[in-house]
Amino acid sequence: MTAATSSDNGAWEAVIGLETHVQLGTNSKIFTCASTTFGDDPNTHIDPVVCGLPGTLPFDPLPCIA
Repeated sequence: MTAATSSDNGAWEAVIGLETHVQLGTNSKIFTCASTTFGDDPNTHIDPVVCGLPGTLPFDPLPCIA
């Protein structure tokens, strides 16, 4: 995705964003304790954080970072 913004002198600056998709070698998703088991029925490994419900707080992803 590329967006252009103008600066004070009228020149344009390209701003480029990068989105990546990775598969982690963990037993749960990165910001929640929902399972990552492959092959189960769709939408069975969800919780309020995965659904993005208001007021939910994600878990600390430090085990994934370490």
